[in-house]
Amino acid sequence: MYTVGCLAVPRNKIGYEWFRLFFMPSTMIHIGQMIEAELHRQERSVIWFARKLYCDRTNVYSIFKRQNIDTDLLMRICYILNCNFFDYYSTEFKENPLSHSGKKDGIRK
Repeated sequence: MYTVGCLAVPRNKIGYEWFRLFFMPSTMIHIGQMIEAELHRQERSVIWFARKLYCDRTNVYSIFKRQNIDTDLLMRICYILNCNFFDYYSTEFKENPLSHSGKKDGIRK
């Protein structure tokens, strides 16, 4: 078993597939790809981005591969790229509230 948030998930493939089907929405945002796309849209280099984040280039490539990201890091990236990536999450939540909680109002109680 390993934990994801407060949930214990079995290590075997069947356990993970069950977890993925019930707790991960099918339209999940790949934030790393969105960050990479915005960086390219602004015609900025990975080296420039790494310097702004005070990290190594390899860490930037690691960020591009992530499907989720720490909110503090995402906030720093939002300021650096002058792009509110949190809007993508709020739009996703508003468009698909049932896929996140199973309740009509989109809020767990």
